Amino acid sequence: TRREAESQSVIHNNQIIKSKIILDNSKFRKLVQKNLKNNLKRNVILSKEFLFGNYELNKKKIISKVKSIKKKEFFLVFGLQVEIDLKKKIKNIKGGRIQHLCLDLALHFKNKNFADFLISGFATDGDDFLKKIGGVMISKKIINKFPEKKIYKYLETNRSYKFHDQAETIIKLKKPTECNVMDILVLFIRKN
Repeated sequence: TRREAESQSVIHNNQIIKSKIILDNSKFRKLVQKNLKNNLKRNVILSKEFLFGNYELNKKKIISKVKSIKKKEFFLVFGLQVEIDLKKKIKNIKGGRIQHLCLDLALHFKNKNFADFLISGFATDGDDFLKKIGGVMISKKIINKFPEKKIYKYLETNRSYKFHDQAETIIKLKKPTECNVMDILVLFIRKN
């Protein structure tokens, strides 16, 4: 969804609600890239494509982009809004799409045997399916502590939250941000 700089007035239940949208997805991604470059003094690559929809297709795009980069060490920033297709209705699902994607990518990168990696995912509204769970941050060191079979089980049953809760990789917020631009994925990769 594109956010444009404009003022809006909406009438809801006989109340006038005023809002101002100050940036769009593209500008927000560029701000993330600029902040990383300025604060970390490292190479930060911005994916120009906004990833939307099909989970598996977009996961392949992320993995392909990482593979295509010839630099040994880099940050890579994606804006996305992927949808997880639940094959069957599962009771008590725990874990949002960012939690799921970050765990899935971490498992993939673990098997690629990179020298190091860090995967950070953030829901800009501050709620990744579960209230006050803004996202996750998972490293190679953390995922190496868990057996692959157990990780696959969390992914297959859409209970990535349980993994992140045990691994203490959750980014908790006291309250929602009240700003929903998109989800952000930031990868740090160090290849061998």
